[in-house]
Amino acid sequence: MADFILYMLFSILETGAMFILMFRIFKIDLLRREMLFSAVVMSFVSHTLRVVYGFSTVDVIAQFLLMFLFVWMLFRIHVFYAVIMTGMTYQAYFVLQTVYYFVFSEAGLFESKIPAVTQSATYILQFVSAASAVFIGWLLARRRKGFDFVPDQPRGRLRFVRHDWILLGLNVPSSAVIILTLFLTGYFGQEGYMVIPVLYALLLFGYLYISHQKDWNQDESFGL
Repeated sequence: MADFILYMLFSILETGAMFILMFRIFKIDLLRREMLFSAVVMSFVSHTLRVVYGFSTVDVIAQFLLMFLFVWMLFRIHVFYAVIMTGMTYQAYFVLQTVYYFVFSEAGLFESKIPAVTQSATYILQFVSAASAVFIGWLLARRRKGFDFVPDQPRGRLRFVRHDWILLGLNVPSSAVIILTLFLTGYFGQEGYMVIPVLYALLLFGYLYISHQKDWNQDESFGL
């Protein structure tokens, strides 16, 4: 029971931080009750898949899909932009968490493979990553930085341009890289995991660069 409570608490904290980071990047108001509900549901599903049934890879895919569905259906963001927002947020958060993972590994907190969900070092990693994401979100809001191209209307026709298709296409490798993380780490340990930050960073750079171009072309303010 204690492991379940700890898993839920830190997963809710982490998921909530991702939502905060997402909405701050795209200059969208925070809907706290909806965010809490989404975080609780996603954390419970994660515990069921990852801990109860041992389906780590399925959990990764399920979390990505659940976040997309909540952004689309609950927060009422247009389906196209919900995909983009989910993909960019995952990349940004995993880049952040990967940096901390390597720092903690060098400090001797982790073994050669990704730690088990019940280890205290994992909770420290989740807490530090989530706190950093919230701080970045606060900093973006305070300085009025972020992207403006996500519309308020959840429905309506969109005129797709080249930048839109590129942003949409970046979501395919986003999911693949996360799954690849588990595969490489399972077979090669930390040596395999070291390939992942480079891929994360490249995809995140693609998101940020194309989003910058899209904002620029629409004559809207941008800053990151």
